[in-house]
Amino acid sequence: MPSAPVPADPGWDGDPAHSRPDEVLAADQRITAWARELRAAGLDGDMAELRARAYLDLFLGKDSRPDAPAAQAAPSGAGPGGFAGKVALAIPLATLTDLADRPGEIARIGPVDPDPGANT
Repeated sequence: MPSAPVPADPGWDGDPAHSRPDEVLAADQRITAWARELRAAGLDGDMAELRARAYLDLFLGKDSRPDAPAAQAAPSGAGPGGFAGKVALAIPLATLTDLADRPGEIARIGPVDPDPGANT
């Protein structure tokens, strides 16, 4: 998958492999390997289409092989579908104990209304 360099990156030497972290290269190889599995299982499409399907399978925890049982788990190492994240929410103790009505704060975002924050 060709990619264009970020114009402001003076250290880029023109080789996409030199601008990618090891994790991105490993992900690319994993997507390609799963796309080959999909092709071997008889799924139609060219390699670009199979790679797109492989990406979605890995991302969503699915198995698109035509003969795959419906209850079969996703390819090993694939996470469950959906999104996850972490949020650091700081709420003053006085607000939690209903002694004050001070706003909480979400890291890197800012203040949060004390009523929903106290009910968390």
